[in-house]
Amino acid sequence: MAGLAAMTGIGVSVACVDSPFLSCIRRSVDLAGNGPYLEVVSWLRTHPYLVGRAFDTLNHFDIMHFARRAGTRALFSVAMMDDTCPPSTAWAAYNRWGETGGGVMKDINVYPFAQHPGGEEVQTWNQLGLLEKIF
Repeated sequence: MAGLAAMTGIGVSVACVDSPFLSCIRRSVDLAGNGPYLEVVSWLRTHPYLVGRAFDTLNHFDIMHFARRAGTRALFSVAMMDDTCPPSTAWAAYNRWGETGGGVMKDINVYPFAQHPGGEEVQTWNQLGLLEKIF
């Protein structure tokens, strides 16, 4: 959803982005201790001569690069103890969200002691509250 909202903004009134995946992929691969990024680590372990090429290719899917073009209001969440999608990578997407959109509204809910996924029911209620205001 974050990628779609960031790339187009067409027909999207708001983006609810929880623990964004595929954000700051290189850093995620370096930091993640759980989840799908470990697949990349495993593959690179057996193909060390392709590290540069692999990250060049993965960069084409990194939502951090699309986030700057977002023109949609967004509500993010970040779980500060997330070892699947490291918190710094969620912040990277949030900080770049709407950079070129000129005044895009964005908020982030921080869950200091939460793991992946972050605020769960609390975040769902926060999202429903935002959706109620918009629609």
